[in-house]
Amino acid sequence: MIDQKIRDFMKIYHNVLDTDLCNDTVASLKESMGWEKHYYYNSVTNENTTYDDDFSMSWENIPQKQTVQDKLYSVLEKYIFEDMSYPWFGGWRGYSPVRFNQYSTNTKMNLHCDHIHSLFPGEVNGIPILSMVGGLNDDYEGGEFIMWDEEIKIPPGSVLVFPSNFLYPHLVNPVTEGTRFSYVSWAF
Repeated sequence: MIDQKIRDFMKIYHNVLDTDLCNDTVASLKESMGWEKHYYYNSVTNENTTYDDDFSMSWENIPQKQTVQDKLYSVLEKYIFEDMSYPWFGGWRGYSPVRFNQYSTNTKMNLHCDHIHSLFPGEVNGIPILSMVGGLNDDYEGGEFIMWDEEIKIPPGSVLVFPSNFLYPHLVNPVTEGTRFSYVSWAF
């Protein structure tokens, strides 16, 4: 029997990326031209929706992307096989390529959950079971990551992992000064 609270399934891992890797990644992202406006997929209407104050996202293959991606593998292993350690849970089938997020001044992410139907199209598909959010910088104001009306701090180099379902609604408050950079990936 599982005797845990839903907060027990949310874990933050510190020092996943070192300071130099975070700084180099941010420098590459600042030079990137691959940004597009974020959108929300509505599975009922089968449409994408975007808002004027949405952040920008990029799937671009910057030089640091593979290293960041590889670091997430060890985070997933620790979360699933050590921290959760349920004998009946067989692990995951894969995880998405890293997507980078850029929150310029006055942009945000609306309240949502990561039950994303369109994330894994093609031969390998599924709905995410785990969300991973990594911090890259902290030289901005605002931009707090909020879950359950509480700020969850994700310092540069850290990764937050939580289940991708309706019990974990989250948002990012508007950035009031500077630019917030982060990245996400989802396991399925």
